Amino acid sequence: LLDATPEDTVDLLESQGLAECYMGQCAFTHDMLPPLMDKYLPVPDGVTPEDFYGCLLCYAGLIDQQAWDAAAFAADLDQRVIQPGMHAQQLLSTWPYITRMYTTISPNEMYTDPIFHINGDLPDVDNVRMGSRYTYCDGGAVFTLPDGRQVYMPNPNIWPDLGGEMPWEEDVELAAMMGPNQVISDRTDLINELLAAWNAQHGWPGGDDTTTDTGAETGSGTDGTDTIGGTNDDDVSGTDSDAGLNDPSASCACSSEGQGGDAPWAWSLLALAGLGLVRRRR
Repeated sequence: LLDATPEDTVDLLESQGLAECYMGQCAFTHDMLPPLMDKYLPVPDGVTPEDFYGCLLCYAGLIDQQAWDAAAFAADLDQRVIQPGMHAQQLLSTWPYITRMYTTISPNEMYTDPIFHINGDLPDVDNVRMGSRYTYCDGGAVFTLPDGRQVYMPNPNIWPDLGGEMPWEEDVELAAMMGPNQVISDRTDLINELLAAWNAQHGWPGGDDTTTDTGAETGSGTDGTDTIGGTNDDDVSGTDSDAGLNDPSASCACSSEGQGGDAPWAWSLLALAGLGLVRRRR
């Protein structure tokens, strides 16, 4: 960055994973970058940040050359982004277990102080939860959760609203000083029932199917019988009220896999642990 020109800056940041660009628009992946860019490469009037940083060459004549200082920008980037990130990585490498508490309770409602203690009887909690989204040619998609449950998505890019009866939490447990946690509430059966009803309402017969189909889908759409091809070769029967997953036109599909970190899909079934291995604590 010491020799970078203003026009090269975003490309260099993207190569380091600090910016993401798509379809001519760019956004930064670190909260400290926008104020740095405002200081050294401010957005001109009448232009959105996404467009400006997405094509600096297009707006080369509007770049504030007086504000740009490559050496100062590199120094601030190192101090505010690079070094803190390296320090955080060192902490996680040194201390593989971390403790985290998240709450939306107001201070006046928290009449009991939280206490953290180590319970060596509890197993580790994996912080990586992998899900799979299978997108069909008719526009719908099926998301397979880490535990194998499936959720039909009418819009493959938006996590569906499953209704007000769907609980926000699946399990509530009280952590003991030793031994297993004490179950306060378990709503798994209710969630499975509502999820199966949702899937059936949208013509998806995989409410209780915990397999992940990897092939294309074919079906008649008249007798309600689907044959889903692939490595599993599952035969699933069901009734369609409209052309959808059972429509012959939906005979091609694509899938994508990744961590449940897609922010719009955050849901009670996908509660993620923090960075590193986490040991359950109260």
